[in-house]
Amino acid sequence: MQSPQNPLNKFELLRQRAERKLPESERYLKQIIDFLPDATMVIDTAGKVIAWNHAMERMTGVMARDMVGKGDYEYAIPFYGERRPILIDLVGNRDNAIEGNYRYVKQEGEAMVSEVYDCRARPGGTLWNRASLLYDEKGEVIGAIESIRDITDHKKAEADVKSQKAYLEGLVDNMPDAIATFDEDGTVTEINPQFTALFGYPVEEALGQNISELVGPPDRLEEAHAFRRAAVSGHALDVETVRRRKDGTLLDVSLRSAPIVVDNMQIGYLVIYRNISLRKRAEKERSELETQLLQARKMEAIGTLTGGIAHDYNNLLSIVMGNLSLAMEEVTSGSDLAVFLNGIDKASLKIRDLTHELMALSRGGIPVKKEASIKELMRIPADVIPLDSGISLKESIARDLWLVPYDSHKMGTVFRNVVINAVEAMPDGGTMSITARNLRVEEADTDPGLPLKPGAYVHISIADEGKGILGEHLGRVFDPYFSTKAMGVQKGMGLGLATSYAIVQKHGGHMAVRSSPGAGTVVNIYLPVENKQIGTDNRASRDEFTRPAKRVLVMDDDEMLRQLAEQMLKRLGYAVKTVKDGAEAVKVFKKEKDMDRPFDAVILDLTVKGGMGGEQTMGELFKIDPHVKAVLSSGYFNDPVMSDFKAYGFMGVLPKPYSKETLENVLKKMLE
Repeated sequence: MQSPQNPLNKFELLRQRAERKLPESERYLKQIIDFLPDATMVIDTAGKVIAWNHAMERMTGVMARDMVGKGDYEYAIPFYGERRPILIDLVGNRDNAIEGNYRYVKQEGEAMVSEVYDCRARPGGTLWNRASLLYDEKGEVIGAIESIRDITDHKKAEADVKSQKAYLEGLVDNMPDAIATFDEDGTVTEINPQFTALFGYPVEEALGQNISELVGPPDRLEEAHAFRRAAVSGHALDVETVRRRKDGTLLDVSLRSAPIVVDNMQIGYLVIYRNISLRKRAEKERSELETQLLQARKMEAIGTLTGGIAHDYNNLLSIVMGNLSLAMEEVTSGSDLAVFLNGIDKASLKIRDLTHELMALSRGGIPVKKEASIKELMRIPADVIPLDSGISLKESIARDLWLVPYDSHKMGTVFRNVVINAVEAMPDGGTMSITARNLRVEEADTDPGLPLKPGAYVHISIADEGKGILGEHLGRVFDPYFSTKAMGVQKGMGLGLATSYAIVQKHGGHMAVRSSPGAGTVVNIYLPVENKQIGTDNRASRDEFTRPAKRVLVMDDDEMLRQLAEQMLKRLGYAVKTVKDGAEAVKVFKKEKDMDRPFDAVILDLTVKGGMGGEQTMGELFKIDPHVKAVLSSGYFNDPVMSDFKAYGFMGVLPKPYSKETLENVLKKMLE
């Protein structure tokens, strides 16, 4: 029977077994340390090296067999060329003198981290060091371990990144355009000073905000989101749009957006904003000027055409109305023939009025102006706004309105036409607002969109609450017979607005229409205020030439008009001589005066085809007789000579067509 095992022998057996396993554990630990990518060494409490891995061999060139077991700071020589404490010594004993050898020393828990620059192991480079104490199972310090990593390339890359970042930041900060970057959610991450200057947001307010909500107008948020969605595809965007400043004002900007990609990964977006408000304003002004130029050329072409037609038409109408007046003298009042002739006469008068409107469109006409208050124009006739129209009138007229030189008849036509248009624009009723105010335009205030020369103006505004006018139709409102009635927008006035525009232009003013669908229409009229001295007539007194007029010289290039004038004058008791042009008129006038048979009155046609007209003829007659009494006649009554006849020596005007009564009144007024 075997005796029981002695407990002491069992303990000894376990101890021997543990001692046999210890070299095996150390071997495992050595393999682990050698496997580490960082240069690593271990020292014991006596300061002797007990581990020196392969990475340390490669870094220092010192093999482990030559370093293990060495003490007295031998391990510092490969790095510093001398024996001295290093970080592995500092971890167990903080020493300010030792810390001074490092660029910095940082405590991370029980470990210490530092950087070494330009040592023997890495000349010109940087080493990163991390050291920590080692403990046994009882918590007693048994040594220390230090890992060293060459971070030269990392430091260089880091410096390059910082340099590049500083370069880019300097570039961005000095760009003339506003720049912002934001992440994939639209959160602003960077802005440059120009962004602050353009939109008014300081850095602290902009960062962290959503870019769309920050500068996107409320009505364009979907547009901003669409831009960002498109940018996700990786494409750059380049558009012109509108963005909002901090104070709420809107800016025209060109916007360029592009994704920010780093290492093939999209990390955000960059947006460049350029203020193009001045360019947009210039484009708008240029467009308005082109529209005005087109309108002016169009009106000039229309004026040339209508002027020529109306002049010839007036001559024919003069023959019709003249012969009609003579015929009416031959019929019994109240007879059927008299009724028929009266109907023709009324129609002729309407034709004459229509001809006058055509003449108003013709080029070159200057109205006969008299300085007066514009308030006289604003007495709206009762027939213009019907009582059952549902239209209320709101007036705001300055009490101190400046006097304006204007032709009351022509400007009255303008005012009436505009008011009628406003009434027709509100078939269901509404409010018509009429304002008048003084306006002084300075040189710095001149706007190409409002072509007014510096000076004083009276500004008249007539606004309705109608449906308004579409933008594509707004440029044609001054075209003759253009109408939007069929389009369900607003009625037209035939020649009304076209005539009104021409009249205002001939007063040296400006007429403009502002409208949009659903917002009504506003017609603005600007009339210049002129302060001119009234000239005086310095010619010799005519008192000695007031004898009754009996002889009249008529010059007209139309034979039928000459015959008609002769018939009318004979019935009025005058002796008549007719000639076909100015040269013949001068010849006859001189001959009769030389024979002491001067003409008491002369009627001169303004324009003569292929010959000398009334203006030139008057100059020649004036040389013969400075006291000649002459009347200027024309169907082209808008000519400057007609409107300022006294300056050319005439004593009266006789617009065609004229009746016998009109002819009688003009001659009687001149001769008496």
